[in-house]
Amino acid sequence: MRDFVEKLIKKHQLEHKRQEILAELFTCISIQPVPTEDLATGRSKFGGTPDLPDSLTYPTYKNVPLNFIAQLNLTEMAELNYPNNPLPAAGFLYFFYYDNWEEDEDVIYGEPDQKEGWRVLFFDGDLSELSPVSKHSNPYPQCEMKFEVREKLDYFFMEPEEDEEKLIELMDEIYQEEESAHQTLGMPTSVQGEVFEEVSDYVDADEDDMVLLLQVDSDEENLDVMWGDMGMLYYCISKQDLADRKFERTWFSFQCH
Repeated sequence: MRDFVEKLIKKHQLEHKRQEILAELFTCISIQPVPTEDLATGRSKFGGTPDLPDSLTYPTYKNVPLNFIAQLNLTEMAELNYPNNPLPAAGFLYFFYYDNWEEDEDVIYGEPDQKEGWRVLFFDGDLSELSPVSKHSNPYPQCEMKFEVREKLDYFFMEPEEDEEKLIELMDEIYQEEESAHQTLGMPTSVQGEVFEEVSDYVDADEDDMVLLLQVDSDEENLDVMWGDMGMLYYCISKQDLADRKFERTWFSFQCH
């Protein structure tokens, strides 16, 4: 990515902003969904049905089962050699969301009074305790997750306006190369306001002390989802809550154009 960004800096005549732009590069784990019908129990995936232990209760909102978004096998993540990986070295994370737009006007954006409209569950027991749990009548298509540790460029405001316009063109060219922006760790790809700034107040943390557990892009091709108008879902947790494994304090944000 760094070499590609260097070429774009030159192409868009932003050499005088080179160091400023390169300073915004960050490392994340990019996730590519691969549709599949057969997947071993406990593997990282989007959609389908979660592989839950009996000790975890399937979450609901307004007595309606939440949509299962994804599960992460943290052992798979640990094998990626992501630098300073803050996630537990083993266990499973499960992500849920109340996606019931057609029947309910209560769209879950991440407001305090909607706290039960999303959920992140954690299990660190044995794989043998897991089994598929089907609660939702219309699950998203099941997709295996292909992980890649990679660099991305975080968008930032630049002055003067002439350089800002060039930076936007540069960023557009970068994102045209990406099939989707599903990821974990690194910086969120904000659609509206800064995600970490938005959610940090709700968990009594500084925005610099937030961790992106999962970012789920609109993806009609693989996941059959469109979050509003080309929007994204974000699951964020403070570094302290992550260290204490208090995943129930994960905060959620939904942004769209």
